[in-house]
This record gives sequence, C-alpha cells and structure tokens, in this order.
Amino acid sequence: MAATLAHASVVFDNGGPNQLSGNEMTAWIQAQSFSLATTDTVQAVQFWAVAATGSYTGSITYSIYNNNAGVPGIILASGRASPVAVPTGGGCCDGLTEYLLDFNLASGFTATAGTTYWFGLSPSTTSRLDFYWEDTSGGLGLAPQEFAAGASAWDSNTSQHAFQLFDTSVPEPGAFGIMGLGLARLR
Repeated sequence: MAATLAHASVVFDNGGPNQLSGNEMTAWIQAQSFSLATTDTVQAVQFWAVAATGSYTGSITYSIYNNNAGVPGIILASGRASPVAVPTGGGCCDGLTEYLLDFNLASGFTATAGTTYWFGLSPSTTSRLDFYWEDTSGGLGLAPQEFAAGASAWDSNTSQHAFQLFDTSVPEPGAFGIMGLGLARLR
C-alpha cells in the first residue's frame, strides 16, 4: 500500500531526479538553498537518493540554516528522522538504485516568504557508503554546498539537489499497517 507517503501541499519544489548523478552524503553535509513564495510552515520533506547496495536504513540529520552570503549560516532548526525509503524502479550512476525518501520534521519550521534558507542532510554515519542525494536538472536556488567532516568552510558542489518541502506532516510508517487493517475490515 505504500508507494510513497501522502502529502497535502508542496511549498517548495526543487525538481525531480535527473537520474544522472548525485552527491555523496555519508562523509559530508549536503545543503541546498530554498525560498518560499508565501510564508508557511514546513512540516515534511521528500528527496531522491541513489545507493549502491540497498537503501540507507539509518537515521538522517536535517538542518535548516539561515543564508550567510550565499552559503549556509546559523542553524535555525534541526532534528533526526528515520526516513521511509521506497525504491522507484529508476537508477543511475553505474547501476545505483534510486529511492524516494520521506520524513517529517520533528517540529515545523516557519519560513518567511522571499527569505533564502538552506536545507541540509547528513546520514547518521561518517563511513562512506555510496549513498548520494540525487541531482535535478532544474533547481531554483543558489549553488548547492557541502561541508566535509573536519572542514573549516562550506564548498560548492555545483549540482542542484532533487527535493520537495511540504506544509503537512506525512503519516508515520506504522500508520500504513493500521490503515491496511482498517481497509481490510471494510471489505
């Protein structure tokens, strides 16, 4: 029953995956800028990733930063999530499998219209696992940035990341089992 999680309203869409490349996430924090057209509260995230051997099953640290002269600045909100990873049937990059990942923010983040923010992702491991935040051919923001462990500054990685932000939380993974039981009882 769970191809992807249901969302109410996209408040920012940086584009879908291009199935051509991605940026390694396990040894770096990857960050992409975003700006909303209207003031709204971001509650959930959907992003595309590719992996060499199955989906990443650990937790992900996310952060929302202010904009500091074109790079991520002060962390305004952060948390850890265990995303739901669903294979899309697509792939790229020498046989890597593509996944669509969804998760809720621990508490919503209210973004002011027209203000540039940065959204950063980093898995809960620092060992390189060939887990990549997939690129998009479009992209609306500033040049994406990455921060390596032990680095003193952000570096541009030049590839826009595929992701969407939503104003309504997604159902928790266990909710699908409960919904399935409810639907079975209706028959």
